[in-house]
Amino acid sequence: MKLYTDLLMEEGRQLLAAAKEEQERSSEDVVTYLVCHNTRVAISNFLNSFLKSHGENYDDSAMDSLLSKCAKIDGRFAEVDLAPILCRCDSVKSNDCYCYDAAKVAECLVIGERLEKMVSSQMPAY
Repeated sequence: MKLYTDLLMEEGRQLLAAAKEEQERSSEDVVTYLVCHNTRVAISNFLNSFLKSHGENYDDSAMDSLLSKCAKIDGRFAEVDLAPILCRCDSVKSNDCYCYDAAKVAECLVIGERLEKMVSSQMPAY
């Protein structure tokens, strides 16, 4: 199981790095969809990795559901506000969620970075 959680974390880190790289382009060249999409998938990977590392088997892709399950294990997750990430979603599980606003996707990156740090600090070392 550790190998799988490590793979989820590594993929999440790569996606978050790609999102950051895209965000650093000049404003007229930024593809905000890529920043948004990569950040959303990275966050899902981080949350799934955390749950799996604690013996939970949730493959649910709904971020709010994953976050809620993480909060039951570690109360710090209850303090994370996903509102900026859910900006254009009718459904949290919808794959067509995206945002055109560069400032808005920058908020999403901050949330992604925060969750990566939270999950990394809580992963068992065995």
